[in-house]
Amino acid sequence: MPRPESAELYKKYQALAEATPDVLFVGRLATYKYYNMDQVVGQALATYARLMGQKRSEATRAALAATATAARKLRRRTDVAEVAEIASRRGA
Repeated sequence: MPRPESAELYKKYQALAEATPDVLFVGRLATYKYYNMDQVVGQALATYARLMGQKRSEATRAALAATATAARKLRRRTDVAEVAEIASRRGA
């Protein structure tokens, strides 16, 4: 529930954010409002696309590709860790 104290605090944070070069705030904390996560992700992608001079669809594809790459790397590390654990159990 929005309260006057929250609005005052938001104004202070907003002034600090505007005075901070090369840092962008997006999402819930940036606006001091509640958003669903899909809205926050959309806001972040739109901001990235604007900064990179891309269409939002291009930014979305780039984000999905980066996420898939990170997931593959994480999976490989997990596989290696699982193999090491199994080997240690067997006394290898």
